Amino acid sequence: MEDRTGQRFGIGWETVELAGGPRVTVIEANPYDILMRVPTAVSSSSLIGGVAAVFCAMLVAVMLARSLTKPLVQITKAVEAFSRGEAIAVSSVAGWAAATRSTAS
Repeated sequence: MEDRTGQRFGIGWETVELAGGPRVTVIEANPYDILMRVPTAVSSSSLIGGVAAVFCAMLVAVMLARSLTKPLVQITKAVEAFSRGEAIAVSSVAGWAAATRSTAS
């Protein structure tokens, strides 16, 4: 709604019963910018939270991709060296999967 000066405003009301007595309705009119403060704050907070979640997801994805590709690069280099007839360096430290298989026997 607009008042006489062209400013936008909103109206809200609440009806309550006063201590078992009469019912009273309170009507309040506020400028539009005051009414929109909370939705604007919630919208801004949601946007900031969403950006933070996307950033964290990208960080985790990069870390996961690096941890998965490092062994694949090592295997590829070892296979290429083997195909050229070179000696292959074998790690004496096994990963957790090999270690659990060896202790399960």
